[in-house]
Amino acid sequence: MGGRGGRGGPGPGTGKRRAGAAAPGSGSGIPGSGAGSAGSSGGGYAGVGNAGTGRFIGGGGGGAGSGGGVQTPNRTPQEQPTKPKTFPSAQQARKWFASIWPSKDKYEDKVREEFATYSTNIGYQTINTALRDAGGDISKFDDPAFVDSLKDFNGNPYSDYVKQKYIENIKERIANMDAGFDFAPEIPETIQLARGTRWHEFKNLGITGPDDDLHQLLGKTYVNDAYTSTSVGGKAAMDYMPVQLTVTVPKGIKGVYMAGDAIHSGALSTLPTENEFLLPRGTEFYITNVFKNDEGKWEIEVEVLLP
Repeated sequence: MGGRGGRGGPGPGTGKRRAGAAAPGSGSGIPGSGAGSAGSSGGGYAGVGNAGTGRFIGGGGGGAGSGGGVQTPNRTPQEQPTKPKTFPSAQQARKWFASIWPSKDKYEDKVREEFATYSTNIGYQTINTALRDAGGDISKFDDPAFVDSLKDFNGNPYSDYVKQKYIENIKERIANMDAGFDFAPEIPETIQLARGTRWHEFKNLGITGPDDDLHQLLGKTYVNDAYTSTSVGGKAAMDYMPVQLTVTVPKGIKGVYMAGDAIHSGALSTLPTENEFLLPRGTEFYITNVFKNDEGKWEIEVEVLLP
């Protein structure tokens, strides 16, 4: 990822399923092999609208739960995904984002400095690993013993220097990051972002190693307790990673754009060529498609769910 190097294991999230009765539907679902077995009336996600024309994988839609496949999370009509905005080049993407998001000089000094720190290896690794270890519960950072026990992504103790500079003030760092999200605008329309990651992102969904079949992730949801780094312009900064995500983000989600204008002027990031767009901690994702490309890399399409 440019000069940043590996992100040290993007975050395992907490798998979530939304309970509710499967909705009746009409029409046919995405073709599958065979008719599929009927879903139970209480299982799966609460269906929406045309059960047969949404994301039912398997046989044709019909009565409640029919199609025997994975159902979409519950969405109101206002939350239905729309075709996302994409860009023919990263430069044009930066121009669009810079017309909406403030440049770094508009943020408070301590907030601006924290996002600059986050864009470094040790910066994002310490704060994201801490958030994952806490399961997203920042009240744990009030416990000095818990903070002192924090380790790096590989389970190794931090040096005294790292503890003093990055760990002992972890709660303040998170507060500054959150203040940046509060200040940043909401996404004005559905957009598409890119992210490179590894199997660790799906550890809490039952993935145990790089050789696992990721097709089993289809239709599942997960939460990243940490902040989620993505790239604008269609290409992930970490495009060398074995798992490539296409991330659809709906209108109304808060995010911090870090790459500056078309020529990277005014960037929050110390590595603006990564074209980074940061999603809030605790973002929930729904997996809509999984396949392997011609290069043997996994490609996964996900949608960000509105809080």
